[in-house]
Amino acid sequence: LQQRSGQGIQLNNMAWVYGSIGDYEKAIEFYNLALEIFAAEDDQFRMGYVLSNLATNYLELGDYQKALDLNLRALPVHRAVNNEESAAVTLRQIARTYARLNEKQKALDYSNQAIEKLRLFPRQLSMAFRDLGALYSNSGEHENAIKNFNEALRVSRSLGDPLGEAEALAGIAKVERDRGRLNEAKSLAENALASV
Repeated sequence: LQQRSGQGIQLNNMAWVYGSIGDYEKAIEFYNLALEIFAAEDDQFRMGYVLSNLATNYLELGDYQKALDLNLRALPVHRAVNNEESAAVTLRQIARTYARLNEKQKALDYSNQAIEKLRLFPRQLSMAFRDLGALYSNSGEHENAIKNFNEALRVSRSLGDPLGEAEALAGIAKVERDRGRLNEAKSLAENALASV
């Protein structure tokens, strides 16, 4: 039993490597093999992680519906084993996937759920605020976009996270550019570059 579990972990790790170098199809193949092992052992904790990883790879491939289905399948698995952080991250991923499917209201609903749950996990919270800022930005809702990017900026600065800070500043710069405020956009873009 322990040997079988070890095989599942190795397959999961190999899948992660393939995904990290952009070979998403190979990653999916290995994740599915790992998932079979964890399902056979009823290892809900690891199953949740593998389902989430599969969803991420399908999202990268542009198969948004498959990514959504997997995330919706992963969410109750994470909750069943009280993996609160992974459940909250999955809410964020569901929101991102709905945004890619152009289902704005569902994306907003899941974003707000994610933000509420991620308050205990600040690094993920910053990303959730950036996602929500991008969603509003893409909808032309400039004030809401800037509000959320500023929240992301505040959280990133409190964490000492220069990359998160740069991404939040870049998001604000894009909004200002879209509003025709080119000098503000340029200044923010320069600040974003300086922070990294």
